[in-house]
Amino acid sequence: MLDRMRTVVAVVAVSILAVSCATPEKRAAEKERRAGEAQEGVITKIVDVVLEYKGSKPQVAGTPEDSKYKDGGVPGQRINVLLQNEQPIYVVQPTNPSLRVGDRVRIEDTPSGPRVVPQ
Repeated sequence: MLDRMRTVVAVVAVSILAVSCATPEKRAAEKERRAGEAQEGVITKIVDVVLEYKGSKPQVAGTPEDSKYKDGGVPGQRINVLLQNEQPIYVVQPTNPSLRVGDRVRIEDTPSGPRVVPQ
């Protein structure tokens, strides 16, 4: 019984430590630090999508082939980028016809969300 109690206390203590390391203040500070930095990478894939706006941020509503989006929505792209640190990310944004797979790009933070821009 005493061993079981020690195990439970140890699990609770580790859980509390893990949660306290990821406080909202630390997460907000990290997000703010990243927001000011432009990340760089290479485009690995571009998919045409139709966007609709929820507030100021674009969201994928469907593809151009979806018949229900032929008359509505904004033409956009889902752009996959492999960052310099080998982390893959994707950005949804209005169409930028100058972007191509293999292009070196910069990810910039804007009020309406991240944007992929040519270097």
